Amino acid sequence: MPQARGLRAVQISDLHGRTHFLNGRISDRVNALEPDVVFVTGDLASDHADLERVLAELVRIRCPHVLFVAGNYEREDAAKGRTRKRTLPEQEYRTLLERIGQQMTVLVNAGVTLNLNGQTLYIYGFDNARYGDERLPAAGLPAADLVILLAHSPNIIRLVQEADLKFDALLVGHTHGGQVRLFGQAFDEYRHFQAGRNPTARGLFYVNRGLGTSRLPFRLGTPPEILVLEASGP
Repeated sequence: MPQARGLRAVQISDLHGRTHFLNGRISDRVNALEPDVVFVTGDLASDHADLERVLAELVRIRCPHVLFVAGNYEREDAAKGRTRKRTLPEQEYRTLLERIGQQMTVLVNAGVTLNLNGQTLYIYGFDNARYGDERLPAAGLPAADLVILLAHSPNIIRLVQEADLKFDALLVGHTHGGQVRLFGQAFDEYRHFQAGRNPTARGLFYVNRGLGTSRLPFRLGTPPEILVLEASGP
């Protein structure tokens, strides 16, 4: 990222109902980093019955700027006892986003400008909880010291590249880093997106491994992750 004195951003993703680990609560881990801005890139809870518990954990984060983009599990509910996921009707999805919006700034194909530590940040959040819902900013990306794009699925890179958008950071999640990696290899449909940095000439494209799990209740070879981005002065 370009240099910006004293600026720290934190990304968390794919909690899937997870609120703590053996080394502490997620909120405590984030608070210890003293972030200026926090990005939450979707999939708060696989079972929507767990959503209030997750939101109660995230509200403990001591940061005035917590921004959220939806994941596929905001569109879907894998309630315990169900044999398959349920897709939420549009109004139910909107109601869920409104509930999340009571505690975080929800970006649905929308952007926001923040002034932090003397730097101007423009942050645009794509709604790619469902393929085809993503929309480019109608007026393009405004001038800012830092331009940060948020999405849930790494597939957003295709739309960004086609539009030739320039950015300082594009932050996504969704893949869990493969969740299970054997001999260093992931075997899911997103294996062509590496966890961490992915090559791009347009800016930093980062795929966060996330914090929780889905389908299988464990990880192998791909530990949970909280991403910290720092921009400091010369």
